[in-house]
Amino acid sequence: MLPFFPSLRPAIANSLWFDADESCDDDAEVQAMETEHQNWVNKISQIGVDLHPIGKLAEHMENIDTDDEDANESDDSDNSDDDDDDEMDEINTTNRITIDQAYDDDTQANETI
Repeated sequence: MLPFFPSLRPAIANSLWFDADESCDDDAEVQAMETEHQNWVNKISQIGVDLHPIGKLAEHMENIDTDDEDANESDDSDNSDDDDDDEMDEINTTNRITIDQAYDDDTQANETI
């Protein structure tokens, strides 16, 4: 006998699609994916390490850290500001003009004629 109406019972799930008996360790899968990703990042960081910029020699690139350290060091005993101030004081004292004798005896510097 053929049914005239569809069955109202839920369909049985396909066991190939949904297997509830199989246990799964999510932490192990995540750890494996993280390890794979870290290995990939390390591989990318090592690509091109042996390449040097155009115009730079390999010997120069090895000593670049020491050059930067030497350039950043400054000697506190050599202060160019103090030297500049001393030079300006010398210039100012040598270029002073004495005007004491430039006026006549009858007129003073602030007098008007």
